[in-house]
Amino acid sequence: MDGVERGFAKRNLPILRAWAQWHNTGVDFVRRILWADRKQKPPGVTVYAYPHPWIYSRIMATKEVYGFTMETWPRIRPVGPFDNYCDGFGMPGAAGLGYISTMKVSTGLSDLAKFDGDLELAESIAAYDKAEKNGAYIGQINMGDASSFCGPMGRLWGYDLAVPSDLRDRLLMTLVQADGSELPVYSADPLINATQELFGVESKRRFPPAPGSYVLCANKSAMGARASDGPQSCVDPVNAVWCYLAISIASDRHNSADLFVEDAGTSALATSMEMETWLASHVRSVTNSILACGSDQGGTFKETFISWAYTMIPEGHAGIALACAPYVTLAKNAVVGGGFDSMLGMPLSDWMGAAGEGVSIS
Repeated sequence: MDGVERGFAKRNLPILRAWAQWHNTGVDFVRRILWADRKQKPPGVTVYAYPHPWIYSRIMATKEVYGFTMETWPRIRPVGPFDNYCDGFGMPGAAGLGYISTMKVSTGLSDLAKFDGDLELAESIAAYDKAEKNGAYIGQINMGDASSFCGPMGRLWGYDLAVPSDLRDRLLMTLVQADGSELPVYSADPLINATQELFGVESKRRFPPAPGSYVLCANKSAMGARASDGPQSCVDPVNAVWCYLAISIASDRHNSADLFVEDAGTSALATSMEMETWLASHVRSVTNSILACGSDQGGTFKETFISWAYTMIPEGHAGIALACAPYVTLAKNAVVGGGFDSMLGMPLSDWMGAAGEGVSIS
C-alpha cells in the first residue's frame, strides 16, 4: 500500500470500521486494509490490495450520503416479509429499519356511460383505480396520506440504489437558491421508470406492493369530467387533468430530508399541443415552490428531479391525474448481491439482471 492509499484509508477509518462491522467482517478486515507493509503481516493472513474498486465505490457512495457520522445512525435494511411483494412502510414483519421512497405519475380515464352518469363513481373510484394500475403498478392497495419528505432513514429508489444510467442526461433548467448556490433541475423520468421496473406494470408485475397492503404515499391528484351531449351534467367541466412530481435532494442528507413536491389540477385547454406548452412553462412555478421551501427551512438542495403527466378527457369520460411517492419495504427477492447494503449505488441494469421476474400472476 503506497502513501496515497494509506492516507485515504486513515482518513476514512470511521467509514471503514462501520462498513466492516455492518458486513460482519470485524476489525480484522480493517487491520488488513491498513497494513502499510505486506511484509509485516502474520503468516497465512490475506492482505487486501486497497483500495479495491468495489469497496472504494461503496465507501465513496456512503460518504456522499452520510458524511463521516453514518455509524451514529441505526442500520437501515427496509426488507419486508414477502418474497415477491413489497409492503407498506411501518407494517409489521419488516426485517430492518427504514423505507424505500419511490416515484410515480400517471393518469386514468373512465366512461361515464358505464356508471349512469354518476360522476363520483366514475372519477373517484374507477378513474382513480386506473391511475393506480397504469404505469408502475400499485393497484389493490390501501393508500394512506403522508407528508412529502424522504429523511435520513429513507432511500430513494433509482437514486440511492438501482440507479439508471441516464439519471442526469436531461437538464431542464438551473435555479439559484437563497444562499446563491445553483440548483440543477433534471427530468425525473429515469426515476419514474426505475419505480416501474421495481413494481412492474399491470400485465407484467415484478415486485408490486402486496394486494390489500397499507401503503403511505406522498400524493396529490386532480379529477375532471366532460359530458357527452345534451345539457351539461358535469360540475366545472374540463378538457384535461395534469400532475407534477418532484424530488429535491438535500445538500446535507444526514441532518435534512429530501423534499417531495406534488402539484395537480385541471385545464380548459382544448388540445394536446396547448397542454404540453403550458406544462413546460408551469414547471417553473413548481420549482419556485421548492426554492421557497428550502428558504423557509434554512436549507439548500443538491439537485432536483421533476416529471409530469396529463391526459385529455374525451367527451363522456372522467379523468384523473395522480402524482404519488409510495413509501415501501422491499420484497425479499428484490434484494440482490450481498444484501441491501451492497445495493447502494448499484446500476439499475445490474439490479434488473440479478432480480429476476418476481411475482407470477396467473
